[in-house]
Amino acid sequence: MTTKSIKSLVENRFDLNVIKKFNESGNVKTTYDKLRTKWRDDTSFKGAGLNDVQSNILFPKEIEDKAARSCLDFHFENHFLPTMGDIQVDGYFRNIQKSMQFLDFNNLKTDAPLLIECSHHQSICSILYVLVTFLCKEFGYKKTFMMHQKEELEERLKCEKRILKNLHDVEFQLYAFNRIRSWYKEFKANVGVTSIIIYFGDFPANKKQNISSKVNKSNDEYLHLPSHLVSETISVKRLTAASKMAKNLGANHYLCNIDENQQVELIPADNAKLVCPIESWVFWPGLGSLYEV
Repeated sequence: MTTKSIKSLVENRFDLNVIKKFNESGNVKTTYDKLRTKWRDDTSFKGAGLNDVQSNILFPKEIEDKAARSCLDFHFENHFLPTMGDIQVDGYFRNIQKSMQFLDFNNLKTDAPLLIECSHHQSICSILYVLVTFLCKEFGYKKTFMMHQKEELEERLKCEKRILKNLHDVEFQLYAFNRIRSWYKEFKANVGVTSIIIYFGDFPANKKQNISSKVNKSNDEYLHLPSHLVSETISVKRLTAASKMAKNLGANHYLCNIDENQQVELIPADNAKLVCPIESWVFWPGLGSLYEV
């Protein structure tokens, strides 16, 4: 491992630059293919790589490239998923099982609603699709609720909502956090013993939220970001209301962790750590600015 001095924060974020290039591109696929192999040759990404936005560890080139590709893949999904039919989208989501191992979930407590807290892994939509369809088939869950931050629903979530209903008869309801005061009462009334709640618990602790009164702001809430090629792990402060929400709903609270060996596991949240490999975590461009290490 090689350490390096703290660098000044860059104004251009890798992910925001990717989104801008995709939105302005006449051919998103061509832009994606070029950036996936030659992002270092594009001067607009100068100073925006993984090693530029964090200060404690100098990651090998292959980890920095993997982080770049993870970010590209995640944002590209919103452009190509809407072009596919239902069966194709289902196949795309399920293809994740070829590269990631889903560990045994037979010890899950199923006597109450299930709240799954997760992080923004590059393949999180595929991971959640496989989890939800499996849990609904094997344990009798009927409804899935997901919290999201953006006012306008992402295209990939629209696809997931449609496919879950059309192919698996699973109701998928989405709620924007910035309207929590208007929807929480109705949301709570709709949650039952056969409900799954998906909650993303890796938002930065210093980001202003409209849910501040419901959030646990203690300093021991962290997301742990290991990498298989370095010995140290970066940990960032995070904002989460999952524990309070689970208690309020009477739900069983689990963390969806992905380790460096590409294994997916649901772990009881009590005294557990939320973990995602740094090269697969799509919010890494916020290190050093949005996220406090």
